[in-house]
Amino acid sequence: MIGRFLAFVLGTLLGVFLVLKVRDLLRRATPEAVAERVGERVTQAQAGLGERVAEFTETFTTAMHEREAELREALGMDEGETEAAAEAGAVGEPRARRAAGR
Repeated sequence: MIGRFLAFVLGTLLGVFLVLKVRDLLRRATPEAVAERVGERVTQAQAGLGERVAEFTETFTTAMHEREAELREALGMDEGETEAAAEAGAVGEPRARRAAGR
């Protein structure tokens, strides 16, 4: 008798547990719930994207300046020479000629 009662109680508990789990799964599968989860993930991705872009830009700029310094050193140039050439019109002159069609 006690064995049957125990089996009945365990069966009832298992049944209630399964009903609650199935109800939760069905609620999470509704279009509104799916749209809400997708919206949350998009928001998180957008927040992370801004940080990643800023980090990439900083890394890229640093690497660009390092490489430029290496090239200037290898070519024996310094900042003063480049600025003087730019003022004289030597830098960018081919681009101006190309734009003029020469």
